[in-house]
Amino acid sequence: MFTFEIDNEIELKLLERDDAKPLFALVDKDRAYLREWLPWVDKSTSEEGYHPIIDSWLKQFMDHDGFQAGI
Repeated sequence: MFTFEIDNEIELKLLERDDAKPLFALVDKDRAYLREWLPWVDKSTSEEGYHPIIDSWLKQFMDHDGFQAGI
């Protein structure tokens, strides 16, 4: 998978299905704040619901149509 090292402590990486649980926890904590900028925030209310979203981001990368990355 794609990763890009920023420095010794920070890297960008493509999100995978294994990232659904921590992604959901982060989003759920600040859902009201994030929904203004991230249209996918309210599309799911469970970590399993993020699997289709993550799949679409991976497809975007494979189609050479941009990418979504986690820090």
